[in-house]
Amino acid sequence: MPRRGLRTLPARSSTPPVALVWLRRLENVIVVALVVILIATVADRVERLRVAAEAVAVARVTSAVRAGLANALFRAAVRGGPARWRHLLARNPMGFLALPPARYAGAFLHLPPHLRPGWWYYDQTHRLLIYAVLARHHFVTSLPPPPRIEWRLAPVYDTRTHTPSNIVGVVLRSVAPYHWTGVARRVAGIHGR
Repeated sequence: MPRRGLRTLPARSSTPPVALVWLRRLENVIVVALVVILIATVADRVERLRVAAEAVAVARVTSAVRAGLANALFRAAVRGGPARWRHLLARNPMGFLALPPARYAGAFLHLPPHLRPGWWYYDQTHRLLIYAVLARHHFVTSLPPPPRIEWRLAPVYDTRTHTPSNIVGVVLRSVAPYHWTGVARRVAGIHGR
């Protein structure tokens, strides 16, 4: 028997009201959407950083090759004057480095039919230093596929005469212009030189 002054409450239903169910579902959908947006944003940033890292790594290797070439030009000038610079044109540019990059596949008379992305090659037949681009979708060049960058040692002639006998230097030049997309050029540091 109930006590005097106390009222009994009606029994609560074990199912929440419909509005509360829909509110909880909406909260879950919002949380999932925010997580998906966050994951997509992070993935985009990671991809940009990966492309920037590849561009910087390529710039680092080519800068080291150019520094080694400058050293070789200086040594050749000291030993025999500018007349000895011509023999540098036939050298493998990777030979100017103390150590080639870890992903240098080597020098080939005939390049493999499929270049491995992210690897360096030297084509002895055409005297080309080649880098097979890993970030294919973020790279533009006028060369036919597969995406790659090609450099060649080129003579610098005296601008007054421009005759083959008047070589005043040797430089590493890209065969075709190229650029990385989605990467700030100041970060990449390379402009298809």
